[in-house]
Amino acid sequence: MNSQQARALVAETFPKTFDKVRFHQFVRELLNGFNEEKAQPMAVPDAFAKHVRSCIRLGTYESPEREQVDVLVVNTTEPWKLQRTRSALRDFVAHKLKRGDNEKDAALVAFVSPTERQWRFSYVKMEYAAVETESGKVGVETRLTPARRYSYIVGEGESCHTAQSRFLALLQDTENHPKLAQLEEAFSVEAVTKEFFKQYAALFGDIEAALQKLAGKNPVIAKEFKARNVSTVDFAKKLMGQIVFLYFLQKKGWLGVARGQDWGTGPHDFLRRLTDQSVPSHQSDPPNIFNDVLEPLFYNTLATDRGHEAWCNHFKCRIPFLNGGLFEPIGDYDWRKTDIILPNKLFTNSERSEAGDIGTGVLDVFDRYNFTVNEAEPLEKEVAIDPEMLGKVFENLIEEIHSWLEAFRPALKKRDDQGKYFWELRSCAYWQEFERPKILYQEINRTDCFSFDDSGYFANNKLFMLPDAPRVWLGLFNSRMGSWYLHSFTGVPLGGFLALQWPVMKTFPIPAAPTEKQKAVERLVDRILAAKQRDAGADTSALEREIDGLVYALYGLNPDEIKIVEGA
Repeated sequence: MNSQQARALVAETFPKTFDKVRFHQFVRELLNGFNEEKAQPMAVPDAFAKHVRSCIRLGTYESPEREQVDVLVVNTTEPWKLQRTRSALRDFVAHKLKRGDNEKDAALVAFVSPTERQWRFSYVKMEYAAVETESGKVGVETRLTPARRYSYIVGEGESCHTAQSRFLALLQDTENHPKLAQLEEAFSVEAVTKEFFKQYAALFGDIEAALQKLAGKNPVIAKEFKARNVSTVDFAKKLMGQIVFLYFLQKKGWLGVARGQDWGTGPHDFLRRLTDQSVPSHQSDPPNIFNDVLEPLFYNTLATDRGHEAWCNHFKCRIPFLNGGLFEPIGDYDWRKTDIILPNKLFTNSERSEAGDIGTGVLDVFDRYNFTVNEAEPLEKEVAIDPEMLGKVFENLIEEIHSWLEAFRPALKKRDDQGKYFWELRSCAYWQEFERPKILYQEINRTDCFSFDDSGYFANNKLFMLPDAPRVWLGLFNSRMGSWYLHSFTGVPLGGFLALQWPVMKTFPIPAAPTEKQKAVERLVDRILAAKQRDAGADTSALEREIDGLVYALYGLNPDEIKIVEGA
């Protein structure tokens, strides 16, 4: 396969809705020696049924080092599962890889939402723990360490540049079987970040040089910059910072929202659409992108409070008000009276880059990268420009923002909740646990009400959670027996309120009952959850009484003991 064919294959596979035939062909070309003999549908265990609708194994692959790889298509139950339950989906694949004695080393997975418009192409790797045996020898522990997952988010409206550049060499090599290390390198976050930073610096240099040229030729600009103490270097740094910030913002769907629609529903390519509509390529004398589009967007829209609706008449859409100075004119220069006509080609053009990509302007380059807005965790990485990348940009290029923050460094450094950079908040060590199915309950509680969540909701520190807790526990906690125990043995504070911190909850006795009896409680719990989801006010008291009876049996209570519980 030559370079042109490889590029065409990636372009046909990734920036479009998921197509199993196209993905299958991509895998065949990527993995020389791909074995389709073991292609089959795979069962979805009950523990993952809330998240996974179906799973198909397209085939297997053995690397030159005899490492085993599965290739899977995993269909999720809901579109939002791709974002909110990433850990659960990764754990599902890990479950498939470590079944029985035939443990696999890794998987290439297409995680597909029901709409198929957005999907994730992921590399999931199992990591084995080396341990010392009783005889003193080093062996491989049968208990595997957690799987790691690296993902490209692809599909309709998403960039495929990174995937194209990372898989091109492997696709063109039709003779050799790729090693697992080569597949892993294709998902390298660090390589993508380094490549982006290099291009970012080059684009900054182009803009700064153009500003120098304008200031040298235009006395109005030169006079304004001198009066406001604005340097071309500072101007270029702030402009680049403004644009890169908006790329993260548009990925959240906060730009270009239609009237009456919610924040988060805006197009992920808002800046590209805005420039294409405002500056038609066929126009002989088009408006200037910076002077006529970006300046009004920055200074007359983003920096202006337009009320709760935040409607922008100029651009005919909802755009949020962002205070804090980033979108205010540097040095308070008079942007309305000072025409800074930066060449449009600095932002978008049809020139071919050294790598063969079309377009070398700021928007062209940024459009080729995915900007992730998901929090990163040690076991979960998107192959995209991460918000952490801004830390490197702040320290190296965006001096205005960094200098402003620098004034607060002494106070910020004293905080206990620092992140990687002194201006960041501390990263939550267990935030990924929120994505797992969990039982939630209030810390201070009178009604001992326990609830179940499998939608990835986050909560503050007044709600406690039990991630991956069996649903039978929900029946136990909410039963008459559970209520009696909590009120009798956990030390009820004044006023009748329970204080259900973990030292209290960890003492709750869980009966060692047969699986089938626990399943009977879970089935009733599921019926109550389904009824409440349809109608929050649904009367489920009859089902709750059934659970009470089953719970009494789990604990082996006799009639006299049941009377004590129900008479409390």
